[in-house]
Amino acid sequence: MVTGTAGFIGSKVSEMLLEDGYQVIGVDNINNYYDINLKLWRLDNLKQDNGSQSRDFTYLDDIAEGTVKALKPAGYEIINLGNNNPHKLSKAIDLIKKYTGKEAQFKYKKFHKADMKATWADINKAERLLDWQPKVSLEEGIKRTVDWTKDNWQWVKNIELN
Repeated sequence: MVTGTAGFIGSKVSEMLLEDGYQVIGVDNINNYYDINLKLWRLDNLKQDNGSQSRDFTYLDDIAEGTVKALKPAGYEIINLGNNNPHKLSKAIDLIKKYTGKEAQFKYKKFHKADMKATWADINKAERLLDWQPKVSLEEGIKRTVDWTKDNWQWVKNIELN
């Protein structure tokens, strides 16, 4: 059973499990935290393809792979998945500009007291217990995301952001 099956991580975990021959029971409340059309598209792909197919930015596929690897018996452990390599937000923005060819418009706000100045995951336990570490660099992840967005632009352009 995968909860949040229509979400970013849940859909990728489900896809990987299906590819490995598992039967997946997906649970998702399809709330409107972000555009429901994106969630419905993900669920549709899972049904159609049936598995045939300064932040610590971590590419979605890396997190999904680590989540699937965590299914192996490891006892009761808390295991962090992440990139263990923080980058400034400005670096990510510069890469997005590079691969989209667009300029960014900024709206600066006061730093939120609940936010952290820097955050990253300690992945030592994931490396040791799961033989897992992220493979996709920040730049490659942004490039793949931009390429995916361009390839799916016909419906992505209709996603409403609140």
